[in-house]
Parts: sequence; structure tokens; C-alpha cells
Amino acid sequence: MKLQCTENTHPVISLSLKSAKQGDYVSAINSLCNEIQRQFIKYDFIADSGKLNERDNKSFKEVLNSDKRDEMIFKEAVQLLSSYLKQY
Repeated sequence: MKLQCTENTHPVISLSLKSAKQGDYVSAINSLCNEIQRQFIKYDFIADSGKLNERDNKSFKEVLNSDKRDEMIFKEAVQLLSSYLKQY
């Protein structure tokens, strides 16, 4: 019963690790980065909400708009998105 009253009250970050099942490391990283970026796209309204400070907003947009699949950009992206959703 307690679970039902909290349904749809918390944002969900949904990642499928199935996409990382690739033939090589680089392809696996690219697929995981795509999965992470899709979650940032899902919550892109946060960037324009005014609830993030300038540094956080810049980090959010860096992941959101990245054309590169750089491990350094995506390394902590899920943790950052979780933090941003909490702030929102």
C-alpha cells in the first residue's frame, strides 16, 4: 500500500545495459553513452528551469549536446543527472 502512494512521484533514470553488449570495447562505450544521453534528453527541461546553478547547467548541457562519446564527459553523468533531478 505504501508503495502505491509514492508511485509516479519520483523521476526514474532508466538505463539498459543490454546496449553495451557489443563486439568491442569502443562500441560498448558508445552504446552506453547513447543510453545516458537519451536520459538527459528525456529531462532536458531541467536545463531551462533556472533551478541549476551556472556550473551544473553547463555540465548538463555538455552531456545533452555532446557529439563525442568521451568517457570523461559521461563517466559521472548518471550521478550528476540524479543530483539534478533531486534539485529540480
